[in-house]
Amino acid sequence: MRMTDGESLDSYLARFFGTVNNPKSLGEDVTETRIVQKLLMSLSRRYKSIVSIIEETRDLDVLRVEEVIASVKVYDKREDLHDERDKVAGTERAFSSLKVGNNQVHGTQKGSQSRPNQKHKGKPRCGKCNRFGHIAKDCEGNKQVANYAKEEEVTTGTMFYACQSASLQDKSVWFVDSACSNHMTSQESVLINIDRSVTCKVKMGTGDLVQATGKGTLLVETQHGRRYIHEVLLVPGLDENLLSVGQMMEHGYYVLFGGNMAVIFDDGSLNNVVAKVVMGGNRCFPLSLESMTPAARKASVIEDSWIWHRRLGHLNFVSMKKMQQMEMVTGLLC
Repeated sequence: MRMTDGESLDSYLARFFGTVNNPKSLGEDVTETRIVQKLLMSLSRRYKSIVSIIEETRDLDVLRVEEVIASVKVYDKREDLHDERDKVAGTERAFSSLKVGNNQVHGTQKGSQSRPNQKHKGKPRCGKCNRFGHIAKDCEGNKQVANYAKEEEVTTGTMFYACQSASLQDKSVWFVDSACSNHMTSQESVLINIDRSVTCKVKMGTGDLVQATGKGTLLVETQHGRRYIHEVLLVPGLDENLLSVGQMMEHGYYVLFGGNMAVIFDDGSLNNVVAKVVMGGNRCFPLSLESMTPAARKASVIEDSWIWHRRLGHLNFVSMKKMQQMEMVTGLLC
């Protein structure tokens, strides 16, 4: 059984598990390890990269089917996004190759009455400025500033580019950013275990280069217990706190976008939800994180007669008082 090149992932998974469930219904025991191996072997060439990663980094003997499906689905969505971007880029390159002016346009002779219509045939029209030749997201008139960060290669080391638009009102808000290469904050007080040896630089929205002064760990409290967000860059002057989606994935988290929301899961089973982030009006994903400072507290218990009554197997109080008076035990309070 093999997945064809033109077959969708959902369609093939339905067909695959229909076949798997058939021998199970007839009483044949099909192990999960066998299902995992067969699934990885039968995927099409489109999934060659993710299959190689899974086979090289995971133990197939203990790997669950749900984890494989989750990884493959995330990979499939990313490939779809890349295909869409490549399609748009190819269309724009085709438009840029059109000959306009004194030359012929799609075979229409110079001076022909149909030239104005043929000139824009097949070109996209911008929904923002109503002109031909580009789409809204590439429009020069689009001045909206996005909160994002990306890593750039420079000769002097690693540089990050952070673009900020306004001062942050709530210091506990972190923006979940899929284009951000690293977690970043300017708040030293929310980080623990800060490593001062970090030497990378950050390019601000103004064009200024700012030296990162360290990298630490953010400690937050969730409904499922404490969570540690490691490798957060400390960048003085940064207006927004940024959470890198890629960095969260590297540390075992799964992030799914859809339905006007970003959902962060604890692992590949997609059963344990760490946070749900609703998209804001500016198409950003603000997550409120209340950081916590570790503290040790002493708990004391007042030991009275009832506590000792229970400890001694519900011994009567007269006998307990006698034990204390005769100093038969040490520390008995009645």
